[in-house]
Amino acid sequence: MNKLKQTLVLLTSLISLLTLSSIAVASTEASKDNAAGFVIAVSGKLTAVDEKGKTRTLTRRSQFFASETLKTAANSTAQIRFKDNALMTLKPGTQLKIGEYHFGGSKDPENKSFMELLSGGFRTLSGSIGKLNQAAYRIDTPAASIGIRGTDYEIVIAVGGKVFAAVHGGGIALVNDIGELDIGEGSEFLYAEISPGQAPVGLESLPELFVKMGGGEGKALTKEEKEALAAKLEDLSESFDSTIPDTDGAFDFDKFIDSVIQSGVFDDIINEDPYGYGYGG
Repeated sequence: MNKLKQTLVLLTSLISLLTLSSIAVASTEASKDNAAGFVIAVSGKLTAVDEKGKTRTLTRRSQFFASETLKTAANSTAQIRFKDNALMTLKPGTQLKIGEYHFGGSKDPENKSFMELLSGGFRTLSGSIGKLNQAAYRIDTPAASIGIRGTDYEIVIAVGGKVFAAVHGGGIALVNDIGELDIGEGSEFLYAEISPGQAPVGLESLPELFVKMGGGEGKALTKEEKEALAAKLEDLSESFDSTIPDTDGAFDFDKFIDSVIQSGVFDDIINEDPYGYGYGG
């Protein structure tokens, strides 16, 4: 009888272990599927804070999720990639809340990307979300909400809550309760500022704050430089971040994006993996 009991106990324990193991595997797979994106590179410190206030330190290839707030420390920057292939560099002292995010492929009608910039700033190259349904993409700031028309743009929040915007390609719409302003291609302005409680105002030149925080205008490439860049990036159809070095902080994201945008080869270098896990190594 004792042996029978022992056998039953062992079997029960084995079944429990197998069940827990299956749950762990399923949880890992679900975690990967639910991720909003992953980290390409970090210079300094990057953390993610969930809704319960739990903080995680993020490093190269760490995943981040909807409802988390990404934070860069002072003098720190980070480059991240979303599932829809959107690319973003977070400037020093940035807090970006990933409110709602879902990407199930470029034709999924449920796709959405709703975020909130609480402080600091970023530069981003938009992905698939918003191209078919512009209402599916929005970034809120203290002074206005931002919609896109397929673009490369920067946003920075200054002391006092004033927001500055700059468009390097495509266009964005700046909207608040007081007014609305389109900047970028087909518009009168490429730059704008929005004070809390005021309508967006177009600017003739790049705000100095962007230069101080690592932004700026891209340098035009010669025909030879474009051809050299296209050749160098040819293998990226298999794995986008194969060009990102393993040493954190060694990758000049802004320079890379400027070069890619102006070379006209961007559409050819984004891989077909909608979840962004196609990196090798």
